[in-house]
Amino acid sequence: MSSKCASCDQRNASTYCPDSDDVYCYECYEQKPIDDECGDYESGYECAMQEMEFDGLDAAHALMAFDIDPADNAFQYGFYRACIHEMNKRIKN
Repeated sequence: MSSKCASCDQRNASTYCPDSDDVYCYECYEQKPIDDECGDYESGYECAMQEMEFDGLDAAHALMAFDIDPADNAFQYGFYRACIHEMNKRIKN
């Protein structure tokens, strides 16, 4: 049985990373050095929230862009999830 990946939350994590003391799926582990340079999930999430609040970023348009070019690192995935959460808020209101 595999553990949950620390990056993408899929239940296929089998690679232990001693630097972060976490387990990752193979794809995320290979992407980790790039992610460390680009930022992490929380940074991407916060960046999207700030851009939506202060810079007028439209979450719907950002999600359409992710349909064309899916998130491929933790920063982008955090940005993507923030846009989804914003759209869910709009639907509820």
